[in-house]
Parts: sequence; C-alpha cells; structure tokens
Amino acid sequence: MSAKHKEDNPERSQVRAKVEHVFGHWVNEMGGKLMGSISKQSVKATIGVKNLVYKFKRYAFWENKNPKAVG
Repeated sequence: MSAKHKEDNPERSQVRAKVEHVFGHWVNEMGGKLMGSISKQSVKATIGVKNLVYKFKRYAFWENKNPKAVG
C-alpha cells in the first residue's frame, strides 16, 4: 500500500464501519439489497423506506435499552 493509501485508510475505514452495518441489517432482516422496482423514483423510495425502518428499529432499541434516560 502506498503512503497516501495508508494515510487515508483510517478515515475511510471509519466511514465503512458506519455504513456496512446498515447494509448488513438490510441483507439479514429486510430482504437484501436487491430492488424489485423498475423506475429510479421507485428505487429511491424503497431505499428511503428501508432507511427509515432501520432508523426506527435503532431508536426503539435505544429506547428499550435505557428507559430511565428518556426525559
């Protein structure tokens, strides 16, 4: 690996770590990354809904994990 790649790698791996668990959740719990839609708008809507569901699940997880912390 070149010096430039070694320098950039920690930043890239931090981004990768934040994104990969979302796609892993899609594959394991939401039917995968394959979209059954034809139009670009429909695919965007499907991705948006999957992201929204993922965020709701994360919110519910943190709410249930520490119920006393909520105002």
